[in-house]
Amino acid sequence: MLVLRVRDDGPGLAHAPRPGRSGLGLANTRARLEQLYGDDQRLDLENIAEGGLEVTLGLPFSVPAAPEPSVPRPAPAR
Repeated sequence: MLVLRVRDDGPGLAHAPRPGRSGLGLANTRARLEQLYGDDQRLDLENIAEGGLEVTLGLPFSVPAAPEPSVPRPAPAR
């Protein structure tokens, strides 16, 4: 899983975020992540004690296999 964390030092959220409760933008983002990745994703918002907000985004991650080496094909006969 690839995990991205973004923090700021602003005022944070007025009320602690409650699971399943958010504005339209976050609701749409959560729905899109669910559609794309099912339960294999996460989006968390958390007020930071010293002030600010931390957003954590987790997405499935895998390294693709190396491509097979290409074999040159002979040129067509003329």
